[in-house]
Amino acid sequence: MFSSLKQLFITFLSILGIALVLFIIGIIIPSVFLIIFSIIIIIVDVCGVIFLKNQAEIKQEEKFKEQLCVEIKSKNKTSIKDLAENFAKEESDIRRLVFESFKEGKMAGYTLKGEDIVSVQEIVNEGRDSELVNCSGCGASFVGNGKFKQCPYCGKISE
Repeated sequence: MFSSLKQLFITFLSILGIALVLFIIGIIIPSVFLIIFSIIIIIVDVCGVIFLKNQAEIKQEEKFKEQLCVEIKSKNKTSIKDLAENFAKEESDIRRLVFESFKEGKMAGYTLKGEDIVSVQEIVNEGRDSELVNCSGCGASFVGNGKFKQCPYCGKISE
C-alpha cells in the first residue's frame, strides 16, 4: 500500500495520463482497440484508487478503535459521552465503535450498563442486583437487571 496520499495521487495521474494518451492516439488513428483499452485502464485506475482510499479509512478506524479500547481499559468505568468528549467525536460514532469492539471480543472484562462502560470486576465488587448475561443471539456480554434482559447489541431478550 502507498505510504502517502501524495504518492497515490501521483500514481493515479500517471496512469490516467497514459490512458488518455492511448485514447487520443486511438481517435487519431481510428483504433477501436486502443479506445476500449484506454477506457478499461481508466476504469481500473479509478476503482483502484477508490479501493485503496477505503482500505486506508478502514485501517485508520481500526487504529482509532484500538486507542478507544486502551482508553476504556485504563479506567474501571467511563461513559459513551465522556469518550466522545475526550476524543472530540460524535457520540453515535463512539457508540458504534464501542459496540463493534465488544462484538469483536476486544473488550473482555468490560460490559455496558446503560450508557456506561463498566469493568465486570467493579460490578462484582459493588454486589448490585445486576448480573452478567451472555446473549444467546450474538454472544455478547452485558449487564442485565430484572427477569428479562435485552441485549444492547442485537436486541434479543434473554431470561
